[in-house]
Amino acid sequence: MKVSGKSSPMIPQEPVRLDPAARTGRRGAGTERVTLSAGISALERLALEIGPLREVDEARIADLRQAVENGTYAPPPRDVAAALLREIEAAGGVL
Repeated sequence: MKVSGKSSPMIPQEPVRLDPAARTGRRGAGTERVTLSAGISALERLALEIGPLREVDEARIADLRQAVENGTYAPPPRDVAAALLREIEAAGGVL
């Protein structure tokens, strides 16, 4: 996977600021609020983009881990090639 210096469109770039209307004039009293709507909005967009998470099949993972450790894991070469091509395409042709 290639990591570039570009910022993610999902992460808001503006700083979070204190809501001036929430100040009571008393410092240190814990009465100030922070507005996080930009961050929450980004999280909501991300959740919609990735969709619901699938359940993890712990038994399948354990079986695969054991096969790899034993040296008996041998996926079909065609499946490996297809998965690699999907990764390259998802990365915009750059790895």
